[in-house]
Amino acid sequence: MSEIDQSNISLEEIIQSESITKQMNQDSQQSLYLTNTMITFGDISYPVRNISSVEVKPNKVITSITEKWIGWKIALIIFIIGVIIIFMADTKGPLIIILILLIFATILKTEKIPSITTYYSVQLETNAGKQDLLFSQDKEFMEKIHTSVYKILSNQSSNIQYTINIADKQIIDNSTNIQNETNNYTTNFNIEVKQEGISKEDLAFIYGDFKKALEDLDTKLEKVQDNTAREQLQAIVNEVNSEDPNPSKIKKIWKKVEDICAGYDTLSSVSDIGETILKVASIFFIST
Repeated sequence: MSEIDQSNISLEEIIQSESITKQMNQDSQQSLYLTNTMITFGDISYPVRNISSVEVKPNKVITSITEKWIGWKIALIIFIIGVIIIFMADTKGPLIIILILLIFATILKTEKIPSITTYYSVQLETNAGKQDLLFSQDKEFMEKIHTSVYKILSNQSSNIQYTINIADKQIIDNSTNIQNETNNYTTNFNIEVKQEGISKEDLAFIYGDFKKALEDLDTKLEKVQDNTAREQLQAIVNEVNSEDPNPSKIKKIWKKVEDICAGYDTLSSVSDIGETILKVASIFFIST
């Protein structure tokens, strides 16, 4: 409802906005739970396998209507026309008719002024159709929830778990990180793509194959105690997370990592990981 027809505002629209406001108040008292198998909010659960996509949808609703009297505008127009007619006709005959019209104009004419509020919903595309997960007027927070849900959908092979407290807008990552059984080492790169214009398929690749390739290599580098190379991997992640990722910089950083890995017998072959890194660099090159 991007355009509001002031002459055709119904009570039903007001009732709808009151229902949404009530729903937002209820949502703020609950927590959202995300796992690789289920998305749960309140007493409703959505199996992840039945969800094909997620989006943040802006909506506009009428929260109230006030009536503003604008009869004086019509009265003024009628008065001016009446004065012109009187002077042109050189008679006061139309005066009574003009006065009657003025009375009707001042009594009847009002304008409906709606108060419009924008709210946002995280909407899931499920087998049963589109479902609104929750509502809020905080667009930035809803986009963060969208990112968390998208990670679940695009990387179902990893053990990802989030608890999102709606009231304090806190996202808690309870994911089980990748572990090396011999030394109980954990690795988990936090990837948050800020660059706009990236396709859903490319985002899925970045949050999925790219993240997994980095973490697999990071685990191997930890075995040989090479913190320098691991820091370079984090530098790649930092560049990917920047507002305007530089593809050339990503390639240069990876070249450093590749040269370091060439010095280890167990890490001499990193071509597959290199292809993944270079593909991500090309994604940002196309987007710029």
